[in-house]
Amino acid sequence: MPTTSSNPISTGGAKWKIVTGWVVIVGVTIISVVFWFYVQGRPGPEGDLPQESAPNWLRSILLFGLGGFGLLAGAVAYFIVIQTQCFTFNFQRQVWSGAKDKIYVANILVPVIFMIGAGLLLAAFLTPVLEQTGLSKDAAWLTPIIGSVVVLQLTLVWVNLWAPLENRLITKRLAAQGVTPEQMQLGSFVGLSDPTRSSMKKLTLVEDDVGMLWLDPARLVYFGDKEQFNLTPDQVLSAERKVDAASTTALSGTAHLILRVRQPDGTERQIRLHTEGVWTLGQKRTAMNALAQRINEWLAAAPARTT
Repeated sequence: MPTTSSNPISTGGAKWKIVTGWVVIVGVTIISVVFWFYVQGRPGPEGDLPQESAPNWLRSILLFGLGGFGLLAGAVAYFIVIQTQCFTFNFQRQVWSGAKDKIYVANILVPVIFMIGAGLLLAAFLTPVLEQTGLSKDAAWLTPIIGSVVVLQLTLVWVNLWAPLENRLITKRLAAQGVTPEQMQLGSFVGLSDPTRSSMKKLTLVEDDVGMLWLDPARLVYFGDKEQFNLTPDQVLSAERKVDAASTTALSGTAHLILRVRQPDGTERQIRLHTEGVWTLGQKRTAMNALAQRINEWLAAAPARTT
């Protein structure tokens, strides 16, 4: 009989660990900004001398124009990345390994373009005000940009910009392998990883594969980019919930479901499940709780099917 976790819904991370994680992230960010402000924000020895510069209104117009262009460029870049599946076009072969690297790069470049654009827009209005407080000219126009980058970067720890991209990659890859839209409507978007390998050692995304998972009374079926499996309840030796402390999902207390399964050749394997295609860490936790609940109920009914 498979061993299941006693409470598949509430086994999230301890609240103090979640709080500690956020405190570390926010604290390091604030300290870095304060240090930069301390070093750059003070006028130099010549700070009290008159300095020639462009009129404030002309500089504000320039910053406003550059900021608007940055926001537009960021939006266009995001649209292109989503619509091209991060420049992935051939779905007749495995795509996830290459897509992970491209998503890693896009996750740096696209948000930075947008953040700088937003910062320049703010600088158009705030720079004159900050100069009146005694900041140097460089610090006065850089401060809104740094502030924009910090605020939006912290937001993106919680928000997953690439949720639509994950769904598009999975559906297009499965369609190329013959899975029909009707079948996809019955599945759940999931990813797989190896819980015996630390996520800290992975440069890009944690998931080793992505695909869809289906449950019927007799089988748990996974069809992914590079692997497929079909498990009966008897093959699932245990199911437990654990937080991946090295992943950002730990910041929402998401406890991933880890299956210990017996493979057809008799060897055992551990499979950590991830929920894909959701926008926030909070939604990931909710989706994982729902998936874990379904799988645990499926396992709990196993004795009735095997006696």
